[in-house]
Amino acid sequence: MFEAQAEARRSGFPEGKVNAIAAVKEMAIELQPVGAGEVIRPVLTYIDGQEAMFRD
Repeated sequence: MFEAQAEARRSGFPEGKVNAIAAVKEMAIELQPVGAGEVIRPVLTYIDGQEAMFRD
C-alpha cells in the first residue's frame, strides 16, 4: 500500500491513484515515541523507500 501511495505522490496525485492514499489514511496508524511522550495519530503518513513523513 505504501509503495502505491508513494507512486501516486510522485505522479502528482492523479485521480486514478488516490485510492492508495485513502487506504493508508484508513489504517489508523499510531506512532509510538521513543522514551516519554504521547502517541501520535497522524492524519497523513508517507513511506517511500528509506524516507518516512507524517502530518498530525
